[in-house]
Amino acid sequence: MTVALPAAPTARRGLVVPAEGGGRLPVDLAACRRILVVRLDFIGDWVLMLPFLANLRASAPGAEITAVVLTRVYDLARACRFVDRVVAVDPVEAGPVAFFGRDEADVADFVADYTGGVFDLALVPRWDTDFNGALRIANGSGARQVIGFSEGCTPQRAVENRGDDRFYDAVLLDRGNAHEVEHKLGFLEAIGGRVSERGLRLDLDA
Repeated sequence: MTVALPAAPTARRGLVVPAEGGGRLPVDLAACRRILVVRLDFIGDWVLMLPFLANLRASAPGAEITAVVLTRVYDLARACRFVDRVVAVDPVEAGPVAFFGRDEADVADFVADYTGGVFDLALVPRWDTDFNGALRIANGSGARQVIGFSEGCTPQRAVENRGDDRFYDAVLLDRGNAHEVEHKLGFLEAIGGRVSERGLRLDLDA
């Protein structure tokens, strides 16, 4: 099902919060009932997302969590126990976006939510360069808050995603030298989540 997105993202608050000293993003995670997680990269990146998703699920047990992934990741992601719904897209830099899912009814339900602005929180938990338009998908959801990592986290991101911070409500500026998994767990703590699980559980279907 295809959705027309604005030609340009909507400008938001653009608050930059340094990660140093335990910076906290202005998110009331406990109050969120609908959470959108946009992760538009590859299979290995999805696997490294699982500790983040496990702890997000534990930190917001009453929330419905929807993940948007690339079509190449969908078959793996749809088995994940930590999310309630998985929807797929192909990377599109401009113009309409086509969403795919389990069946037409499932996609129609998602599109109704996406275009209806029902999400309390849209997260883009990618520390390095956003090269497939995850911000565009998150911002286009009309979520009450769109939260991610700052364009200043890496030198390459500062170039490739220059100016993107203004399209988020708040971003975490994390220049630390750490594994990608640790960056994402730090991001979860910055939005008020708890990290109690550091293992990796990969669910597979038939």
